[in-house]
Amino acid sequence: MSCCGAGVASGRVGLRIGIIGTGSMGQVHADAFRQIEGVEIAGFVSRDPARAQAAAERFGGRAYGSERELIEDPTLDVVDNTYPTHRHLDLSEAALAAGKHVICEKPITLDLAEADRLLAARDRSGKLLCIAHCVRFWPGYAELQQMIAGGELGRPLAAGARRMLSRPRGTLWQGGDQAYGGVVVDVMIHDFDFLNWLFGDSRAVSAVGHRTGPDRIDHVIATVRYDGAEAVAEGSMLPPTSFPFNHSLRVICERGLLDYDFSAGGNLPAEGQSKNSLTVYPPEGASYQAAMDPRSAYLIQARYFVDCLRRGTPPEIGTGEQARAALRLSLAAWDSLKQGREVTLAGG
Repeated sequence: MSCCGAGVASGRVGLRIGIIGTGSMGQVHADAFRQIEGVEIAGFVSRDPARAQAAAERFGGRAYGSERELIEDPTLDVVDNTYPTHRHLDLSEAALAAGKHVICEKPITLDLAEADRLLAARDRSGKLLCIAHCVRFWPGYAELQQMIAGGELGRPLAAGARRMLSRPRGTLWQGGDQAYGGVVVDVMIHDFDFLNWLFGDSRAVSAVGHRTGPDRIDHVIATVRYDGAEAVAEGSMLPPTSFPFNHSLRVICERGLLDYDFSAGGNLPAEGQSKNSLTVYPPEGASYQAAMDPRSAYLIQARYFVDCLRRGTPPEIGTGEQARAALRLSLAAWDSLKQGREVTLAGG
């Protein structure tokens, strides 16, 4: 795939980014990009014009009247698509066709055919496409991956991942799973993507879950088989609002164990409002807490994306192909839930 340079147009210096969406992720992305020197937030578009205006007043830029107006703005270098997943394909595809680089929230799309269309649009445009799988940039996970890649603990043999939160209050989340992917495609895809990074191509998955409606499963446990390794991933939106947002990963290696745990929000005890620790259990000696990058994962992700743009090189982290593989595993887990059996992931 060819990739254009940083998109400097008409003698301008720096990068101008237009953000589609003013929900939590749109604002998180805006806060990250505005911390990077030479990056300018050109503005926002939202399904609610008042929210676009409020975001522009907070982060800079202006409120666009429509998604099309933002995408076709000739002064923009980058479109950041944070709309719900069912709008990832059409808006990202249009932005690429308009000559813009694109960073798009995860999941890449809701089905593999759409993902393939978006990858084809990227290849035709020669522009950079990054899918914002933030866990690959999350300091605890990133440090864990680097330690395993370093080889001192030997090959990873097994892992257990967990991701739990109370169901968001937005209207999108109140219906069935098909509109946004539910626990399996929208929540657990983070862990499926990271497990693929650790173990390689997934071979089969078997999932069971707790159904809370005719088209809604709010707690899922999936077992994933890899070549010479296996992993269990648990995802849930059953906890009450008093429960914190929690995600964790434990990896057993040939010569040690790594245990990452994060909690924030909810009604945690006053003495422990948050938790963010990576514990290393070496083959001999005492366990210890590994140092982690203190920066936000979203800032690290934004800087990485901007660095790729400035070098004119496609990303190696957050690629469309990685996002497609995570979606493929998520959809296979969903099929396993419906069929009540293990699903094999053959090539393709």
